[in-house]
Amino acid sequence: EELDLVRPPPMCHMVRANDTLPEHRTCFSATAKAHANHQFNFTLPGNATLGDYQLYMSKLGMATCPAPCPDCRMQIRMWSQHCGQRSYQPTMDDCTNTSGHVVNLDFLFGECTPDGKGGANKAFGNPPLSSDSWRCAHQRVGFIGHFDDPECLGRNKNGVQDRTWFLHLDGQVSASCCLPDHSRCFLHCDGSAS
Repeated sequence: EELDLVRPPPMCHMVRANDTLPEHRTCFSATAKAHANHQFNFTLPGNATLGDYQLYMSKLGMATCPAPCPDCRMQIRMWSQHCGQRSYQPTMDDCTNTSGHVVNLDFLFGECTPDGKGGANKAFGNPPLSSDSWRCAHQRVGFIGHFDDPECLGRNKNGVQDRTWFLHLDGQVSASCCLPDHSRCFLHCDGSAS
């Protein structure tokens, strides 16, 4: 039974030396080596960060590198119960006089965050086109990948989320969010990235 609400872009991940997935370890080794040797000086500036190298290598399809995550926080406000929709565009006012309460969530892009029920979530957005587009304000749509395990490995142990939902990060309300444990979906929500 597949509960995905969207088909998201590939999940970002900033590779680290202590990554457990083999493809992430491979990417980290290749990125660290390229960074130390200034391998792409003809393309990247002399002050390029490890993230800049990872982004460049990801765009070229090198060393199984995923796109790195921007250093952004995603703040989400959602209603805990289903709300009737009174207009074409959902608003939080649709939830007035319904049971439930506001749920506030705060995620760091790419960080595995426990859901309190044995699973976890990761926030991510569209992959950056360049290091200049990493600014959080460029993220108009955010995605939350839910994992059935607390380590964010997914049911196939390959780092791919088991389910995904999205929200607008520009103040627009959507009826597309899920509670952190993914037990209830299609909830009214809005969000921002900073």
